[in-house]
Amino acid sequence: MAVAQLESLGIVRHTTMNPVITDASSRSEEIRPLSEKECFDRLAVLIKEKEAKRYAWFRHLLLLSSGGMTVLVSLRGTSPIGCLPHLCMAAGVVSLGLGILSGAVALHGEVWTARDLVVQMGQYSKKIQEHPSEPFPGILSNNPKRYRVAEWLFYIFLVIAVLALVVYAIVSK
Repeated sequence: MAVAQLESLGIVRHTTMNPVITDASSRSEEIRPLSEKECFDRLAVLIKEKEAKRYAWFRHLLLLSSGGMTVLVSLRGTSPIGCLPHLCMAAGVVSLGLGILSGAVALHGEVWTARDLVVQMGQYSKKIQEHPSEPFPGILSNNPKRYRVAEWLFYIFLVIAVLALVVYAIVSK
């Protein structure tokens, strides 16, 4: 999470000298500048919480999508239906399937990011053994573009599936 986003939430305030982290509920208390290490530690905790919630969100959406796909496939009727309901059901099932696949790829991006952080920390630990006086530069890892695209496709396909299935429910008897 960027410092600007934390500032907008009232968690971090930037001063000319030092970033100040405050509790959003304690506006009346005096603001105490934190050391760089305390600031970094609190920011790391906030980022970790955000990523845990994001991972849980992906997991729940994938589970709901997979359950919906299972129900749609298993309860598929054998009676003939009109062209429009058939197309809506087909579009819903295909979009749901593509959403599940792209969601799985996006979820893999979370695992990839965690692995990348471990690799970078390993590289830093080797570097610090050779140059112990070097300051800690911080370690950041962003998902590569393929995972960000997969996340957007995941949401788009789920929206298309929901819309197609709603239309199917309206036009079928």
